[in-house]
Parts: sequence; C-alpha cells; structure tokens
Amino acid sequence: GFLPRVYIVSRVSVDRHPRSTMGKLVSNEFDPQRQVILDTVSFVRPVSGSRYETVITSYQNSRVEINATLSDPGILVLADAYYPGWKVFVNGKEGKILRANYFFRGVELSLGRHTVEFIYDPASFKIGQVISLLTIGFLAAVTLIGVIRRKRRLRRETSAISHQPVQEGTN
Repeated sequence: GFLPRVYIVSRVSVDRHPRSTMGKLVSNEFDPQRQVILDTVSFVRPVSGSRYETVITSYQNSRVEINATLSDPGILVLADAYYPGWKVFVNGKEGKILRANYFFRGVELSLGRHTVEFIYDPASFKIGQVISLLTIGFLAAVTLIGVIRRKRRLRRETSAISHQPVQEGTN
C-alpha cells in the first residue's frame, strides 16, 4: 500500500546484510508501516497501543524538519534516500542516523515531543569549498605578484631611460 513520507514504528529487526534485508522487504510478512529493518542494534521495544504523530514542518533539498510526538520510544523513518553526508539533530542535539529498510533514513526517539532535523552537510562538499577558496586565493596572489613585478620593471625601465645622458649631434 501507500507508504507515508515520514512515520514511526517500534518493531525493529536487525540485519547487516543487504541481500537478506532485500529479501525480507519484499516478503509478505513484512509490513513497513509497523516494522523496520536496521543495520545496527536498537533499544526500541514494541509496545502495543503506542500512539505516534509526525508532521513535516519544513522540507527542502538539504534540510527536513519534523515534529514528532510519541507515547512510547520508536524509530522515526523518513522515506528519503539514505546517503552519506546527512546528519540528524533531535531537539538540537546531534543524533545517529540509522539505515532504515536499507534505503531510508531513520532515528531512534524516546517518548515525548521532539523536533527532528535532517541536514545535508557532506564533508566532501566542505572540502571542495575550502579547495576552491584556496585556489581563488592562490590565483589572486599570483596575479597580484605579477602586477607588482610588472609595475616595478616599468618603473626601473622609465627611470633608466630618464637618467641616460642626452646625446647631441656633432657637426
């Protein structure tokens, strides 16, 4: 059936192997709205009658904000691609992104109200920015040094010309 963009589950199983995870995901026994497969251990335990509420309050390419209310601990699953460079913050504190159902991003939440922010902040992008800035700085310095050298050379040449004795023609 239809899978919401964001949802919370408390039935957790762990499988570190992509192939067997895929097998479980396509089996008839698996219900993605009630359970999640993680590649790491979780301390969330299923509790019957749990109530969860999620609202996406902001959705951008590099930032997703969600308000979540849980009557019991659970795993919030965001049905967006699990990809390196994403970070998660729960109530302003950095948390651990979980690989949920192999393809999605998840985070473990305690009971209560939470503001969850997924922020795309890849190190490679930052490194690229730093390299670009250093390159621009280097090119600017080389250009500036070249301009200064040319001006000095022109000054030396013009002062050498003005200090040469004027030769007058003799008849």
